[in-house]
Amino acid sequence: MKQLLGWARMFGLVLAAAVLSEMPGIKHAFEAVDRLRDPLLGVAIGLAALGFAVFMGGILSMLMASGEPMTHEEIEAAIGQRQGAGEPAVWRASAHRVFGPTAGEQAATETTFAGMKDAWRSGEWRRDPHWRRLFLIASGAALLTYGLFGLFLVIGPGPIKVLVAGALLYATVMTTRGFARA
Repeated sequence: MKQLLGWARMFGLVLAAAVLSEMPGIKHAFEAVDRLRDPLLGVAIGLAALGFAVFMGGILSMLMASGEPMTHEEIEAAIGQRQGAGEPAVWRASAHRVFGPTAGEQAATETTFAGMKDAWRSGEWRRDPHWRRLFLIASGAALLTYGLFGLFLVIGPGPIKVLVAGALLYATVMTTRGFARA
């Protein structure tokens, strides 16, 4: 029953997007996007590429600065977790073996919106490489997200454009609200 309710919600969302995409104001906006498709596609691809480079640069910098070597068992566990997603429970419970030599690095950090706001306000992000890396990673993730969603906003049909625009608007509002309240 729960799965049926989920499918009904999804169908309702797609139906609402299809109806909204035919409203005159939204339809004209999407026609303008279609007329500027090539330059907007270049902007979206550029944002995604820049975001990926900045995000991965921050991750690699964090690994080089504070990464810890992984054991063979930790690498097998990480591969098992990644391969287990979306597979039957029997497969997820099975062991994943990696034969031969392995090498890996791991690094972990966490912060809050309040911590990021404090680091920004105090200027700590300019003095502390750890904060610079976190801001690089967050900035890269945001650019990558807007670039990839922008691709679908530029090349997708009307209902997809409505869904993508709604998702981007929602994510932007909720993130901004989270930072404002922190």
